[in-house]
Amino acid sequence: MTQSFHELPKAGQRFPGTCFAVEQDGTILLEIPGLDPDEQALAVIKPADNAGQRRIKAGARVECEVLRLEPDPHQPGVTLVYCRLS
Repeated sequence: MTQSFHELPKAGQRFPGTCFAVEQDGTILLEIPGLDPDEQALAVIKPADNAGQRRIKAGARVECEVLRLEPDPHQPGVTLVYCRLS
């Protein structure tokens, strides 16, 4: 498990993410250790990738596994790192 990043993570890597928001549809937004969520990257766990439908609260740390990366259509220069709970 990677504890901190200096570059974007790659598919298959795992890291401890810190939840900063849960959207109404159940999408979980997390900080990636070492990366700024407003300027570099943030982790996203869609409800379909939360197999156990675990309820996560802001501030909780969870183990994430990277599935894919996509540019954020709303914030140029920011990458969305789609993950699943490990």
